[in-house]
Amino acid sequence: MSKKLLWSALIVLVLGIFAAFSGWYAHRRLGLNVRGNYTFAQTRGNIARLQRIKMTTADGEINVYEKNGIWYIKEAADYFVNAEQLAAFYNMLNNSVIVAADENKTSEWQSYGLDDAEKTVVETFDDEGNLLDKINIYGGSSDEEFRYAKRDEYPYVYTISAVGAFSGAAGAWMPFPLLEIPARIIENIKLPDASLSKEAIAAYLPKSASLQNLTAALSYISYQGIAFKKDFTADFPQAAPHQIRVETEIGLVYVLNVYQPAENDYWLAVSLESLRLARKEVQPFIAENQKYFADWVFNLDDSQGKILFNSRAVNLTDSFHF
Repeated sequence: MSKKLLWSALIVLVLGIFAAFSGWYAHRRLGLNVRGNYTFAQTRGNIARLQRIKMTTADGEINVYEKNGIWYIKEAADYFVNAEQLAAFYNMLNNSVIVAADENKTSEWQSYGLDDAEKTVVETFDDEGNLLDKINIYGGSSDEEFRYAKRDEYPYVYTISAVGAFSGAAGAWMPFPLLEIPARIIENIKLPDASLSKEAIAAYLPKSASLQNLTAALSYISYQGIAFKKDFTADFPQAAPHQIRVETEIGLVYVLNVYQPAENDYWLAVSLESLRLARKEVQPFIAENQKYFADWVFNLDDSQGKILFNSRAVNLTDSFHF
């Protein structure tokens, strides 16, 4: 190769390296000059097409998806999402902006509080399955209004606003509580071996710790897992329910079937009914809310499940009798 050709090749190589460096540097600067930009810019611009949200934490991942205008949790037997958490998420999508961008050095991560064990990776997808945004969200201010964030494609730490009540924890996306039946609205509690009227409950409640535990459990029924009712029945065909019928003052009836398929394992199936002389608002309420219970059973906390499953007259009244 002649010196002229060698020199030309060297110039081309240098120009190529310079162009590559310029592109790399421009890309880095693009990720730095973002103050005031929306955190989820692509999602916000395609909000009507948002169909799936994937959130990954150290505990695993959850996927919530939209179908016919309703959002469901895939990992929770396709149950309905917590409306408040969904609203908090949409608030973040629509309003969160990048208020600061700092050079990120791995050695300084701890000063930012960037603990990978506590981050939530949020990925949003459109109705064709295309990725819109991927943001790593970390901790932040004590009021959680501002948090730190990172994008995989840029080596910077961002401070983002309007995060508010957003959480990537699976439990935050599940509606809680499952039921609230305060003692003041109960007219009757019907058990397999007894019927406790409003008057009987009032008389024995101050004297019976077991009855106090039952009314407390009914006032706030929580759960820690969900399964399809058909799958539960197939897995535990011999499990017999302990039924509790709770009749309220407006004529709405909560039918609670509590199962114990294994030791310290309690599941609840719920259905809604009405008394013959129920108020006019009861039937519309049942029509609207039966869908939340029809296809699922709910895994109860051990202590609460034990209280409900063992609710018998002899236990509730201690030494008292009806």
